[in-house]
Amino acid sequence: MEKENAVRLLEKNGFTAAFESGVPMAVYEGGEKEMNDTYEKAVRILRDNGYMGSFGVRGAAKGKLLPKASYASFKENNDGQLSFI
Repeated sequence: MEKENAVRLLEKNGFTAAFESGVPMAVYEGGEKEMNDTYEKAVRILRDNGYMGSFGVRGAAKGKLLPKASYASFKENNDGQLSFI
């Protein structure tokens, strides 16, 4: 599974997700307990769907908007490949 598809999978499963610095990232709001819960759920979803690459979990930064749906920043070409707009 490609990293872009991992972001879509996280979003499909209710996570706020983004593709940041080449890494799929699940974003959570809250403290350490929420981070651990988010990580465990993300690991289970990604591994169960065959994603074996790197990913991250981070908190929402103060004063920084949560990312919009990440796939909005990708454009599919005629061959079905994704590229950044």
